[in-house]
Amino acid sequence: MPHPHSVKTEADLSKLFDQITNELLVLVFTDGSIEELRRLLEIDETFGEAGENVVLRFISTSKLPQMKESYNIVKNATFTFWRMFSGILGEMTGERMCGWDNALLHQTLKRLL
Repeated sequence: MPHPHSVKTEADLSKLFDQITNELLVLVFTDGSIEELRRLLEIDETFGEAGENVVLRFISTSKLPQMKESYNIVKNATFTFWRMFSGILGEMTGERMCGWDNALLHQTLKRLL
């Protein structure tokens, strides 16, 4: 069963991009395994501490393999951070994180907010 915050299609992602205004968008690219789903649930449970202006969404590269290439995802899990810059949504590529470090994730979110 997919996580309720999963992006299921490229159209879903495009629609999400259109909805972002002043929020920080965090896209997490995973392989969709049971182990990663467990970790995603842990992150999701504590994510409320990050604030209301954070939108968290998950993308399974096993279900949407084209996304892996489109977004240059080399390793699962990869956390990408997106924000509006002069009216255009863009990735903060210098903030990309690979792996499962919850403490680093929360530090990064605090810094970016």
